Amino acid sequence: MANPTELLSCGGDRTIALWDLNKGGIKRQFTSHLGDILSLSVNKNDPNLFVSCSCDRTARLWDVRDPANPIKFICSNKADSSVCQFFPDYNSFSVGSDDETLRLFDLRSDCLLELYDPKIVHQYMKKKNIMSNGFDQSSDEQSLRSSRMGTIDNPGVLSIDYSMSGRMMFVAYADYNPVVIWDTLKCEVVGCLEGHKDVVSQVKVSNDGVGVATGSRDYITKIWSTV
Repeated sequence: MANPTELLSCGGDRTIALWDLNKGGIKRQFTSHLGDILSLSVNKNDPNLFVSCSCDRTARLWDVRDPANPIKFICSNKADSSVCQFFPDYNSFSVGSDDETLRLFDLRSDCLLELYDPKIVHQYMKKKNIMSNGFDQSSDEQSLRSSRMGTIDNPGVLSIDYSMSGRMMFVAYADYNPVVIWDTLKCEVVGCLEGHKDVVSQVKVSNDGVGVATGSRDYITKIWSTV
């Protein structure tokens, strides 16, 4: 948020809360979602705006000044919407769902810009001889058990982040240990970050764009160079 004394939180009560940290209480609530709210992302160009996604299979674009009238985006017909992230120019945002689909929505036209099909990921991983179901051929027994249980709890897309230009999109999937790198313009998988022995639950690009951090269920955090 623009105000360092304010904080946004979301959770399983289907509400988003704007907290006043000085007073230690809720300043405003946002209650349009019909299911558990799993993720939110703040627009840094206009901190009054933020996007959220939910088990109701939708994303909502909110304005803190008008909490009663969010813009609704349909993200999936059959799966929870689990993670959302603003594009680097903050004019669009992506939403990942439990069916492994990724959608890019535009704020200016209020419509879908692109769909990133999970079949493309599966084809790429097959060529790389990387097995699905949350583990690869080098995983040990403990890692396999962790991945299988984690995939049941958190299927589909787990985390999203972008390169500084937005051309590359880094995506962590519950079905694969490597982080998948998408070319956002061509809708092609152009590479992956291999090295973890278990599913990556969080991926984050550094502010200067020269590094990528990945946190995995193998209890290891790795730093990758993009140059």
